[in-house]
Amino acid sequence: MKKISQSTFRIRRNRLQRYGTHFFRDIATCAFLVLATLLLTSTLIYLYSYILSDPYFRIRETVVRGCREVTERDVLTLAALHPNQNLFSINLGKTARRIENNPWIKEAHIGREFPDRLIMEVRERVPLALVEKEQTLQIVDREGVIFKGLDLGDGLDLPVLTGCYKSGVLQENLLKKSLELLTYLSDTKDAPVSYQNLSEIHADELFGLSIITDTGLRLILGADDFVNKLAALPPVLKGLGKENIDMALLHIDLRDPAKITVQIKVKNVPAPPPMKETEYRT
Repeated sequence: MKKISQSTFRIRRNRLQRYGTHFFRDIATCAFLVLATLLLTSTLIYLYSYILSDPYFRIRETVVRGCREVTERDVLTLAALHPNQNLFSINLGKTARRIENNPWIKEAHIGREFPDRLIMEVRERVPLALVEKEQTLQIVDREGVIFKGLDLGDGLDLPVLTGCYKSGVLQENLLKKSLELLTYLSDTKDAPVSYQNLSEIHADELFGLSIITDTGLRLILGADDFVNKLAALPPVLKGLGKENIDMALLHIDLRDPAKITVQIKVKNVPAPPPMKETEYRT
C-alpha cells in the first residue's frame, strides 16, 4: 500500500510539472502576442498620424466631373472640404452622401489620385417631364422618380403630365402609363408625334391617356396599345392636311384604330363690336 501511494504521488507530481511547464509557456506566448500586437498597433497609429500630417498628401487639385444642371461650385460646397486638407483625411462615403443631398444628383463617387488629387464624379438625374400637382409642377426623371419641384431657375422646357394626382395623392398606375408613352415618344426617332412638339399628356382613370401637341392637336389614345394606335395617325393627318384644316381645332380619337373619329372644334367667334355712333348736323 505504501509503494502504491508513493508511485501515485510521483505520477501526480510529474503531471503537475508538465502542466505547469505548459501553463507558463502559454502565458509567455500570450504575453508576447499581446506585446507584439500593441507594438504593431502603436506603429500603425504613428504611421497613420504621420501620413495625415504629411504635406506631401495635401490636396492640391480637386476635379469635378459630370455636371450639367449643377455646377462645380455646388458640388464643392456640398463636399465641405477644408483648406489644405489631407487626402487621407477624406471620408469618401460621407462626402459622397453629402453631395447626393442635392436632388439633381443621383449618384456621387469620390476617389483619390495620389499623391494630391481628389476626383469627384457625379451622375445627375435626366429630367423627362413635369408632373402637375395642385397648381404646382414637379420634375420626374426617366426612371419615374419625382425628385424636386420646378423652380424659376431650372429653365426646363418639358412636356407636362396632368391627371396623375387625385386629391393630392399620386396615382402611380397613371403616372407609369404616362411615362411609358412619353419614353416611347422620346426614344423613337420616327414617332408619329415628336417629343419636341409634345405639350401635355393627360391621364384619366376612365378615358385613359390623351396627347396634346404644342399646336393644340388632341389625340385620345385610351388605356393601352399606344404604339399601334399612334401608327394609324399619319394617314389621317395626311388626309386632313389636304383639306387645309387647322390642326389646333382637331380632336382625333384613336382608341379604336379600325374606327378613327375626328372632331373639329368650333372657334369661339367674338361678337362684332358695337357700331360707332356718328353725329350728323342739319
